[in-house]
Amino acid sequence: MEWMKLIGDCINYIEDNIKEDINASVIAKELNISTFYLQKGFTN
Repeated sequence: MEWMKLIGDCINYIEDNIKEDINASVIAKELNISTFYLQKGFTN
């Protein structure tokens, strides 16, 4: 998955679920990627 698309999809998910109790593992599961891969996208 391209990093910019990953970041955009992540932000969209957060915006759509802002009132829910979400964390990195919830977002990663929703995007069908590992938590490690998701977190790496935000640290690079």
